[in-house]
Amino acid sequence: MRLRFLGTGSAVGVPAFFCGCRACEEAIADGKARRTRSSVVLEGEAFYLLDASPDLRTQFLREHVSRLDGLFLTHQHFLSSRTLTCIPDEREPQVARVSVWVHE
Repeated sequence: MRLRFLGTGSAVGVPAFFCGCRACEEAIADGKARRTRSSVVLEGEAFYLLDASPDLRTQFLREHVSRLDGLFLTHQHFLSSRTLTCIPDEREPQVARVSVWVHE
């Protein structure tokens, strides 16, 4: 098993709009310090996504994530549920059956 962090930024990513904190200033000056919103893939015999960042499409493409077997949503807000629309439909063999677990 391996954890792959797709994003470790805040709810708006780093740098944030109109923010002058040290982390955001560094991310503006140095593109390597930029961070997408939080998301993690647990990789093993199956691939599980922990939370669905609004940056999911960019993260999957950047990290060459080529399949998805399950999704764990640890909390609900409109950004995570809206993100699910970018997951391809059942005609795609890599996501033919995605199990979803949701915290009540």
